[in-house]
Amino acid sequence: MTDPWHLYERLVDGVPAGITVTRALVNRWTVVGTDDGTMGVAMTCRGGPRLPEPVIVGAELREVAALVTSWDLRLASLGVAALNAWYAQPARLEGLAGLVWDEQADWAARLAPHLGAKPSAVVGHFPVARRFASPCPRLRPAVFVK
Repeated sequence: MTDPWHLYERLVDGVPAGITVTRALVNRWTVVGTDDGTMGVAMTCRGGPRLPEPVIVGAELREVAALVTSWDLRLASLGVAALNAWYAQPARLEGLAGLVWDEQADWAARLAPHLGAKPSAVVGHFPVARRFASPCPRLRPAVFVK
């Protein structure tokens, strides 16, 4: 793949026309809601050139999703949230090879067999991360912060 934007373009192309953004919030997390009854969330990133604010509420979801390639990372965060508003739903994920929808998914149990004794890192607040200490002996208990 020579075009680094190809994946994002394909994701944006998969968002249908005719869905309107009804609400948007940019704070620590970015949230986009639609008239289709869906909502997407993304971590808010900051940085890059500060570009003029486009009109988000009232815009087509597909247009907002296209912001994912913006160098203004706040706008790119809106694009990711818009993509999540479309794609992150059980009905759209069912039937895709290799994906399992499980609201009670235990990511620690699923990942531990693949990690073995490899050096590993967990970034963020994940209470079950302590369980990795046994299968991953090189994990330093000192990294756990309450």
